[in-house]
Amino acid sequence: LYSLCANGALVEDIPAQLWPLKFFLALLLEHLPRSTGNTESSSSSSSAVPVESHFWLLTRLIRDELKRERSEDVDEKDQRYDFSSLFNQLVSELKEHRSTETGRNMDAKPDKVMVGIMALLSVLLPADSSYRKRAGLEAGLVDELFQRFLFAQGNEPDAVSANLPKCKSKKSRVEAFRLLVELCTDCEENRERLFGSLLFAHDKEQRPKVG
Repeated sequence: LYSLCANGALVEDIPAQLWPLKFFLALLLEHLPRSTGNTESSSSSSSAVPVESHFWLLTRLIRDELKRERSEDVDEKDQRYDFSSLFNQLVSELKEHRSTETGRNMDAKPDKVMVGIMALLSVLLPADSSYRKRAGLEAGLVDELFQRFLFAQGNEPDAVSANLPKCKSKKSRVEAFRLLVELCTDCEENRERLFGSLLFAHDKEQRPKVG
C-alpha cells in the first residue's frame, strides 16, 4: 500500500503522484485510531488496520506529502494539503489523552495511540512556521510533555488518579523526548520554557529535605 502511494498510479486527469497519496491520507485520517478506557482501536469496524500499522502508514504518507509540497514542482495552493485542523486536533487529543501504560519500569506495554499521535506531531511541526509556537506556548505542550508525560511524580494522589507520568514505556518516552526536541528546534520561546522546567526540577531535587 505504501509503495502504491509512493510510486503513484496512472489515473486519467489526475497527476500520477497525487491520487493514491491523497486518497489514502483522507481515508486514514477519517479513521484515526483513538483510545477508549484501557483499549485502543480505530474509529472504524473490527476489520480496521492495526493501530501501529495505521500510524506507521499515516506518518509516512504525511512526510511524503510535505516533501512533495516543498519541491519546486508544487506552487498552487489547491495542490497543497491543509494540515492545520489535523494539527490542532492532535495537540488537543494528546493533552487530553489518558495513557493506558501501567507499571513503573521501562518494560511497560506502550500506549500505541499515544505514541502514534506524538509521532504524527513530530512530522507535522516543520510543516508550518507557526506550529511550534502554537503547540508549545498557546497550547502549553512543552510544559505538558515535561510535567505530565515524562517527569510527573507518580506517587502523588492527583498523579495516581490521572495515571501519571503518561509515558512509562521505553517506546513512548523516546517519542515524547523526540517531540520535545522538535518543539524546541528553531523556537527560542519553547527552548526557554523547557530550560525553565529543567532548572526548576533540578533545584527541587537539590533542596534539603526538612523533617
